[in-house]
Amino acid sequence: LHALDDAAGREGVASPPAASRSEREAVALRILDDLRAFEGALEEISSQPRVALVAVASGEGPLREKLVGMAFSLGLRRAAWIRVSEDGVSAADLAGRLSTLLAGPHARPWSAPASKRVQSLFAEAGFEPPPPAFDPELAAYLLDPSAPRGIESLATQLLGTRPPSFEDLVGRGARAIEPELLPAGALAGWAGEQVACLAALEPLLAERLERDGL
Repeated sequence: LHALDDAAGREGVASPPAASRSEREAVALRILDDLRAFEGALEEISSQPRVALVAVASGEGPLREKLVGMAFSLGLRRAAWIRVSEDGVSAADLAGRLSTLLAGPHARPWSAPASKRVQSLFAEAGFEPPPPAFDPELAAYLLDPSAPRGIESLATQLLGTRPPSFEDLVGRGARAIEPELLPAGALAGWAGEQVACLAALEPLLAERLERDGL
């Protein structure tokens, strides 16, 4: 991210060195097993500056994607995860609960990477959320259209850490595994790390956008 590196250089601040996974503080992950547990976490989720979330889906293309689960930031290196399945919490049930949080007179602003995809997943589940307040990939594009802008690249540049990518989790090409077939802990841990990085990146990217008048 040349624009971000240039900004750091102008301020005399070097980009932080990348940290190995073992050097990072582990995300404190709260597993929400059902809708009752999710409702119990709503106050904490909504108390954050934004409802920062990461959606995990299987399938390829907007017409084939299926929501598998969602992670939410609970604060610094803290996250909650709820899995979506046919025999557990359905996508429609989760969307219905989120509609009370993200829409209406007391709606909370929300943020997510690939927010357009998240909106499509919500719409498939029967809820059309308002536009997001923040998308780190869009922010990174505005700062430098030619640079990589995924959570992994942004975290490497701005946080000094590289969380595993989705391909690191499920594999690549013909050997890729559908995320719902992964061990529950592995999927929850990946999503928790992603949303923790999202929450940490938001203020850094917002500051640079403001400084550049964007």
